[in-house]
Amino acid sequence: MERIRFFDASISQHMGRKIPANTEVTVQEVLHEAKDLNPQVFRSENFIQDFNNWSIDPLARAKTQKWEMAVGTVMYAISGQIPDRADVLRGRQIIDKLPKAIKADLDLHFTLSYLPYLLVGFNIDPRNVHVDEANKIDNAVAFILETYNTSSVTSLSFLCAHRELTVRKPMSLVSELAGEKIKKTVNLQLGIFCNANIDGALLLWKQQEASEKAGSNMFPDMFINYMTHGQISDMLLLLDSHFQQMKVILEEKNTDKVKILLEGQDEYSSQLEQELSRIFHANWKYSPASDNCAWPNKLLSIAEELTIHDIDRLKPYFEVSKENEWKSHLEQLIDKNLARARTLEAEGQKLSSGKPLSDLTEAAIKWFSENQGMTFSAKSLYETLFYFYWGQQAAKNKQVGVGIDRDYSSFQTAAWEAGYCMDSSKRAPILYARRIDDEKAGGRLREISYRQFWRK
Repeated sequence: MERIRFFDASISQHMGRKIPANTEVTVQEVLHEAKDLNPQVFRSENFIQDFNNWSIDPLARAKTQKWEMAVGTVMYAISGQIPDRADVLRGRQIIDKLPKAIKADLDLHFTLSYLPYLLVGFNIDPRNVHVDEANKIDNAVAFILETYNTSSVTSLSFLCAHRELTVRKPMSLVSELAGEKIKKTVNLQLGIFCNANIDGALLLWKQQEASEKAGSNMFPDMFINYMTHGQISDMLLLLDSHFQQMKVILEEKNTDKVKILLEGQDEYSSQLEQELSRIFHANWKYSPASDNCAWPNKLLSIAEELTIHDIDRLKPYFEVSKENEWKSHLEQLIDKNLARARTLEAEGQKLSSGKPLSDLTEAAIKWFSENQGMTFSAKSLYETLFYFYWGQQAAKNKQVGVGIDRDYSSFQTAAWEAGYCMDSSKRAPILYARRIDDEKAGGRLREISYRQFWRK
């Protein structure tokens, strides 16, 4: 019977208490435990209860109904969510698009151990156009070609700030990360890469640390809220706490086959700023237009036709508006925040970096003020380059992209694909995980989320 390295990708995490993470067991053992938890679902959904005498073609060339039943049953067992037929059918459609030479090497391990995790984690659309909260099927094919039956691979993901629900605490960070929700997302990725027939993999996550660029990966209203209340130092302490919490969670999930690393985002942000200065000029934030710029026309088109519309909600923060009234009394705000920072320092509050809280508070406000001074068109260029470079780095370093951050817009994948290969006809290994605001444990597969925000 086919074996699988099991990782619980469900909301409840009940299966993980029955089968510890990274345990290699037969698919039948996984189904047995899942059925034991929810026998009624197995009956009502006509899931397979005994794989021992069940024969299917790995490529679904015959007896396609049996193939779909088998894959759908495993998808439920690892996620606790019931897939629609369309979710399972995507697996057959993906296989159809794989090169013949690749299909020749695929076996039941691919079909029952690797593919179910991929289908559970990513909503795939058969059309090769951007669809809200869905991935292009060609990009799913590219992802498989880069991650299955290869020597090693690195997966890169970026995180945004962990924002709290508005009804709980408006324009604020969460006080504590929801560890179980994060582990669910990690388990999904581990399920994919630990079953991928590779020698090893690195999951690299980047999250903003407490630094002068603290406001770079959060919506401006959150930074402004902390600043106007004199609490930037509190925000920095929270960002520092989030980074340390995440580091502990990820370190505990390392396996013999897949390593997970958390890094800050400052270096990446600085590289983007330097590149924009090189392409345009040192004053790109305030007048980016240049007839002699070195940017490809395709990137300019993405920035002007897609990005500027997709990030429209940011526009008031980069022009004269009531959202920017704070700029008229910036010095008073700095003094107010420094007073709070010094109070916290006197109470013994420290950052893990050892940097003085008061120094970093002032630096963060000044960086934010300068950054918000850029034009909206410059912001569009920056956002476009962010995803272009992510894709370019993936192409250079044999990486794939896994989107687990909050937003997912057309410009993001368009820029990533352009960075990976300027030839738009080429597939790009970038997939954004499923996301929904209100999860429902035990519901349909579309009612589970693997992206931010992770709140308790």
